Amino acid sequence: MKKLVFLYALSLTSLNAQHFGQIGMGRYAGIHAARINPALMANSKYLWHVNLIGCWINANASSYQFNSPYNGNKPARSRFADEYFRSEDKTRLQQSWFKGIWDGKDHNAGLSSMLYGPSFMVRVKKFKVGLITDINSQVRIDGMSANLSRAVFNRVDSARGAFSSFGLNANGQSDRIAAFTAAQNQWSSIGITGAYIIPMKWKRDLHVGATIKSVRGLGGSYVQSDEIQATRISNGVYSLDQTRIQMASYNSGSGIGLDLGFAYTIRLKEHLQPGDYKYKHPDYMVHLGLSFMDIGNIKYRDVAATTFINQGPVTWNTTGVGSVYQSIPDVKNVQVVLGGLPGKESFSQDLRIGLPTRMVWTADYQFKRHWFIQGQWIQSMRGKFGNAMRHASYMMIGPRYESDLFAFTLPVMLEYDYRSLRPAASMRIGPIYIGTNSFLSAISTRNVKDLDYFIGISFGDIPGAWIDRLGSDKEEKEKSKRALSCDKM
Repeated sequence: MKKLVFLYALSLTSLNAQHFGQIGMGRYAGIHAARINPALMANSKYLWHVNLIGCWINANASSYQFNSPYNGNKPARSRFADEYFRSEDKTRLQQSWFKGIWDGKDHNAGLSSMLYGPSFMVRVKKFKVGLITDINSQVRIDGMSANLSRAVFNRVDSARGAFSSFGLNANGQSDRIAAFTAAQNQWSSIGITGAYIIPMKWKRDLHVGATIKSVRGLGGSYVQSDEIQATRISNGVYSLDQTRIQMASYNSGSGIGLDLGFAYTIRLKEHLQPGDYKYKHPDYMVHLGLSFMDIGNIKYRDVAATTFINQGPVTWNTTGVGSVYQSIPDVKNVQVVLGGLPGKESFSQDLRIGLPTRMVWTADYQFKRHWFIQGQWIQSMRGKFGNAMRHASYMMIGPRYESDLFAFTLPVMLEYDYRSLRPAASMRIGPIYIGTNSFLSAISTRNVKDLDYFIGISFGDIPGAWIDRLGSDKEEKEKSKRALSCDKM
């Protein structure tokens, strides 16, 4: 966290949708399946599958919306909406295109990205084994009250009106500063993954899988605060009933991560299968999965930490501190803003920062040869107000079409800890996959509150293998037609 204002500026652009979740299911997911459940790799059609490179980025804020000056619905000669110009001759554009939503609610915001490095999966007898690499970056703010959110946006500078939203409320009570966490982390990982199918009775299969990862912490920081009641004394000076603020900054660390997954395949019993079942349902009826992802933490040594802890009323003087944000190199300097607070204590300690542990439920129903309805439920197992890394919880359900060379999904997502309903979309054409978990933001230029995109290159099997399968599929279809004709005769 270079500086608190910079952290919040990043957040304008809460955390995040599950990366690559849409393409992690199905018979052609391959190594992507290990991103949501390593056991799902065992269900892959691929003898081997390689991801060359991929990237994902998500930005979301509940407190701001962005109206792009570019308007795709207007003629080419007038691409910019009129309200974005500062003069009648339309030669000067407005500098600020962000709109604050000061609705009194606590705000959540964040920015996440992942570089999906070279990874592969290969079948070895009855096993699927592989290697996964990635680099991650995450900034999040959870639970910041609207008044403090507005103050930070205005550089905590009274001259800018940073604290104009503070004061007595309608009931004559002092303002509340909600408990919040602002944290940022970067880390990389390399892991060995494997999956195995255990055949069972009545055309069932049990799949088990695991990924063991070596994780390298690349630095981070956090600021945490308990709830505070603030009463205005004068311009920029406030009385706080009590304070408990903690902050720390760290550089490099190491740890171990574990992904553990299970899956269960259900097929119709043979006497219940229609005559052309092999053509319509060659794989399964229902495929269920449960996994626990990113179990573990990163240990940082000799971390510089600071606390402000006071039990009684204290005075907070914010006058003239706005200029400190012009060149703050580290979160430790946020204490400049808190300089008027007593109870400061600085020390060094070893610190463990938890990985973004989450529980993942998946269900995949196949109703035609290439058609599926897939569902995912991802529940974060990390608290919003902890200092651990965290992926927000979400649910997703929608149709999927997939074949060797082409696939697409059109799910609906309830994401950002179930706060927002978003249509999503993804597509795979040959080796290229691309998608978004916020489809409307991808096509709209107005009132944009989040952005989410992923893209990458992967391929599987040897050249020409898909042609052999297409030929085999065609032959099976012809056999099915001949069998039906004989039955009619």
